[in-house]
Amino acid sequence: MVTHGNARLGFDASEREYCQRLQADPELDSLVTRGFRANVGPVNVTHARALRDEDGRFLGMVAIALDLEFFSQWLARVGTGRVDSLAIEDDQQMLLARYPPFPQAIGQLFDDPNMNDFFASDERFRVHPPARSPLDQKHRYWGTRKVEGTPYTIILGIDRANWLADWYRLAWLAVSGWTLIMVLGFIALRNYLRLLEGRSALQQQARTDPLTGIANRSYFTALAEREIARAQRTQGWIALLLLDVDRFKTINDTHGHHVGDRALKTFAACCSRVTRAEDVVGRWGGDEFVVLISQDQTAALGLAERLLKEIRTAKVLNDQGEPLSLNASIGLACSRADHSLDLEALLHQADLAMLKMKRSGRGRIGTPPASGADPAD
Repeated sequence: MVTHGNARLGFDASEREYCQRLQADPELDSLVTRGFRANVGPVNVTHARALRDEDGRFLGMVAIALDLEFFSQWLARVGTGRVDSLAIEDDQQMLLARYPPFPQAIGQLFDDPNMNDFFASDERFRVHPPARSPLDQKHRYWGTRKVEGTPYTIILGIDRANWLADWYRLAWLAVSGWTLIMVLGFIALRNYLRLLEGRSALQQQARTDPLTGIANRSYFTALAEREIARAQRTQGWIALLLLDVDRFKTINDTHGHHVGDRALKTFAACCSRVTRAEDVVGRWGGDEFVVLISQDQTAALGLAERLLKEIRTAKVLNDQGEPLSLNASIGLACSRADHSLDLEALLHQADLAMLKMKRSGRGRIGTPPASGADPAD
């Protein structure tokens, strides 16, 4: 889907050949396309580069598109001297540029058997016998040269006396120009990728807790408020679990803060393993963690029980290699979102549930006290 640039935003480019080829071939990092009609009308050629994750999976791409007017203007600036004509075609025989100008033919497809044979061969350069041009019907000697790494071929039509000398001069000039364009495009794409990587790293730092790697308080709040708003639109259920690492201060005081950090990482990993991808998990602060799910109280209690089981079976080693057991106290709050509801209210209910449960012990699941009850009673 096109997200930036002067093309029609939101355009689905998945059917484009360059997008399909980059998705299908994990070894292919970039390619240059044939001429094709852009989603805003003109015929373009595009240099595209794949965006992949660390496992090589295709995430998207960045691309630079140039319309054919650019190449016609470039050929006009180069000039042909004593050469009668200079043109660029792709391997489907679409005319991309020509000098002298022939605007009505740009972007058109031709069917020349000699060119078909040249494109199908392994030859990089070929001199063709004199033939009549399909554009202006003039007889010329023809020389063709493929531009390496692209689907393009440079075609020169020249008179008998000067064709060889001018061919080498202009062909290499054209190859150099195209090479420069490709290099500049590669540099621009590389810099853009670096910019995207930098933005991604900054976003990751702003959203995650640096110790445990799960959502930090501010990012959890943003995700939770979005889920609550969605539940209110559908009048669905929403549940919040407030988890507290039991006797975490004892772990810190007895074994040191580095072992305490190890315990928090293990605790967060347990929460991530048990919850689903659509559940919201975060570190609320210190030794408190939060989980928000779009389910009713029965499902929330089931999740809380699975969390307790996972946490109790997890082991943290101290500096002597001895295992330390983990446990948790969980406060649960649940509500149907068919009335006014916010994250602060859910947190308050879950906190009351935990206070109620802790009066009679730890390592269990607490539900909110009855309306109007005092948790200190």
